[in-house]
Amino acid sequence: MKLSVSGAFRESKDYLFIVFGLVCYAMGWAAFLLPYQITTGGVAGISAVI
Repeated sequence: MKLSVSGAFRESKDYLFIVFGLVCYAMGWAAFLLPYQITTGGVAGISAVI
């Protein structure tokens, strides 16, 4: 599968947005949830408690 220049740019832009979202999520988690010992629901909450 050969990727054109515009396709490669679009693909890298998608990955950049994913990384930006993950960084925002991690900063929010570290700044708001962890200092005040707030746990979320579901599997993520169970793993945070453990």
